[in-house]
This record gives sequence, structure tokens and C-alpha cells, in this order.
Amino acid sequence: MTYVPALDHLSTFGSTREEGLQNTREAIRGYLEAADKEGIKLSVDTTAAELVQIAV
Repeated sequence: MTYVPALDHLSTFGSTREEGLQNTREAIRGYLEAADKEGIKLSVDTTAAELVQIAV
């Protein structure tokens, strides 16, 4: 599962890592195109992010 908090917590998934990343790219493009079409102004979040993977 992927998660893009900067875009209203957009998330998607894929059966493999590569598929998940491709689906995320497509979701981001779609989100940005829709925002542009609707005239929605996006804000830039400059909060630093950290990715942590935890094995359980």
C-alpha cells in the first residue's frame, strides 16, 4: 500500500512493489489533473517526511 499525505491522504496499492508505485504515479497524475481542471489550488507541505519499515 502506498500513501501520499500531501494530496489529501491519497492512497493506492499493487500486487508488487513496482505495481504499487506505478499505481501511485497514475493516481498522483489523476489527482493533479482533476485539481487543475477544477481550479483547485494546491498547497505545498514542507514538513519533512521519514519512511520507516518495521518488521512484526
